[in-house]
Amino acid sequence: MASCINGGELHVRVVHRRLVQASDESLHPHVLAVSNLDLLPQTIQVSMFCIYPKLNTSGGGFHDVVAAFAAGLPSLLNHFFPLAGRIRVSPCSGLPEIHCYNQGAELVVGEADVALASLDYGTVGASVGKILLPYAGDVALSVQVVSFACGGFTVAWGTNHVVVDGSALSRLVSAWSELARSGTLSPGSWPNHDRSVFRPRAPPSYGASLDEAFTPLDGERQVNVLTRDESFVDVRLYYIEAADIARLREQARATRVQAVSAYLWKALATVVGARDARCRMVWWVDGRRRLTSSSQELRAAMRNYVGNVTTFALAEATVEEIQRKPLAEVASMARDAITAPAYDEHFQELVDWMEVHKAGKQRYIDTASIGLGSPAVSVTAFASFEVDTDFGYGHAAMALPTSSSSARLCTGFVQIAARPGGGDGSWFASAILWPRLAAALESDERLGRIFKPVTADYVGNVVTFTLAEATVEEPLPGGGVHGARRDHRAGKLVAETWTRWRNTRASSSARHVEAATVRLGSPTVTVSAFSSFRLDTDFGFGREAVPLCSGFVQIAARPCGDGSWLASAFVWRRRSNPTSSACSGLSRRSTLNCSITPSYR
Repeated sequence: MASCINGGELHVRVVHRRLVQASDESLHPHVLAVSNLDLLPQTIQVSMFCIYPKLNTSGGGFHDVVAAFAAGLPSLLNHFFPLAGRIRVSPCSGLPEIHCYNQGAELVVGEADVALASLDYGTVGASVGKILLPYAGDVALSVQVVSFACGGFTVAWGTNHVVVDGSALSRLVSAWSELARSGTLSPGSWPNHDRSVFRPRAPPSYGASLDEAFTPLDGERQVNVLTRDESFVDVRLYYIEAADIARLREQARATRVQAVSAYLWKALATVVGARDARCRMVWWVDGRRRLTSSSQELRAAMRNYVGNVTTFALAEATVEEIQRKPLAEVASMARDAITAPAYDEHFQELVDWMEVHKAGKQRYIDTASIGLGSPAVSVTAFASFEVDTDFGYGHAAMALPTSSSSARLCTGFVQIAARPGGGDGSWFASAILWPRLAAALESDERLGRIFKPVTADYVGNVVTFTLAEATVEEPLPGGGVHGARRDHRAGKLVAETWTRWRNTRASSSARHVEAATVRLGSPTVTVSAFSSFRLDTDFGFGREAVPLCSGFVQIAARPCGDGSWLASAFVWRRRSNPTSSACSGLSRRSTLNCSITPSYR
């Protein structure tokens, strides 16, 4: 797989792809019929994408990460046995079903030749979308682990929406983390795959409003492809700081989701302006905690249910009303829309409605997503789900749900996910937006720009330095320079992540520099390899702002592509002599410029 990045190519090379089966031989092969609620969402591939910017070297290298998945996935599949199966279409009913014959989940190991920091995190297509590897449509689980040149790695948990919803996908990732750390899965975390808990009534019964809520998913009822493609920017990736969420909550006097929804609704109304009289908001709701009046059997089944238990709540109002009302009143409208339905009866009606409409191959979509009528923005709050991403190598810096749809939908869509680890309370948001709405969110200074584009620095993908020290007589530990890069445990090595160090000193007004650069101890030479980056030919090297006293060498690939390097070196005068055979054009000045041919690399 190759994708363009920063003018070059991002290559994700598949090192190996294998099938991993459940290890419990007592599990019996069977066919798992999906529930009527599983038939409501589109049969599309979905994933949870986790970014680990820096490998925790105390837990080993990337090969240890791969070994952990190879060793632990069989035990995980003992609990999530349907994910070791295949999604098939029943020849009798024409409906999807899961053949649980332990065919095996995919474990894909890949490597990328760039650093995570080189990705453009402002859009999903320029970051996450370049890393995800395709997998067959019938595969129930594809686990993809990819290493990067910076030492970080990513893990993608790919599956299908007919198998899981957002809550179930989050539960899968959390179960893996618990199992990998402790070697076992506590009974309270055991998943429930019994779809029979959602049974239709005889005869089925539902209100006429459901016929209006859903539309057949066929080409005649969708916008044309040019309208869809030209109406939206690429999937934007934002972060919302905890302080901004708290500020919105204070103004809205509401929950976090309601407060942010109210902010989005007012932004939408402002963008719509006089072009339409009305606008809408849609919220996707997890039913597990809202089925409070159902049978004890159903309530118990919902605790760890793996499957789809989602519906949507919709509210429509005039543009003038949303613009005029303060944030607190708009948040109250959102709260009323989300809490008003009698969810026990509503979900039963959904089951009954699908029982009547599932015959044949016709699929349905919620009408609001088609894009006809007043403009609408849908919100899915993954932030309500706790996702444990620490499987022994620290929490991911970002855990982002992703999906792909072949349907030509024309509505705004925002997915909100909490930053992993339960730390600072900030959120990530992936958003499909109209250009006007994206511009409005990114330029809104009234509340200090709530939606900020994600950067590599924010995710934690920043430049780090590794220090190796030895006596003059002995070679560098762990194989010299190669050991310093590859074996972070050998000799006197220090690896610092600048962002984490900086955050501990956020309250200080003093500026800091790494101690090795000032270097009051043994003489030091620092190497900065610009040859790892694909650069435009118009570049320069800046001067340091403080007087430093260490050697500094910057390396850049020659733009013509012949494999040679250029080096700008700030070195002691006597340091140039041993390198004269490798460098041309050396002088005895403090600043040297030289070229290095491929034979010396």
